[in-house]
Amino acid sequence: AIGTRFLETAYFTTGDYAAKRRDLVLRFGKVTADAAGYVNGHLPETADMLSTFSSVPAATIVDAGVSYFATSVEPRDIQPLIDASAKYGLIDHRFDAADFLFK
Repeated sequence: AIGTRFLETAYFTTGDYAAKRRDLVLRFGKVTADAAGYVNGHLPETADMLSTFSSVPAATIVDAGVSYFATSVEPRDIQPLIDASAKYGLIDHRFDAADFLFK
């Protein structure tokens, strides 16, 4: 109902923190992306870990498949959530997702 892709989870911080710790934020992003890529290609081997994290049985994860783990965040992944949040009054106004992504 919101879009063809749905961003379920993302990490965020303040602009001040990111500016002061740019290298750390970039390394965190790389490690997170690398881990997501690995899980995407190795679901059977990582199902037990995902089960521990999610409380979903490993067999269910393998049988049903798992949502794709994004290796990057694009404004197009976030914008539909911002737009819906503004439309239904969860936030005051709409804004462009690209304006707050770390570059």
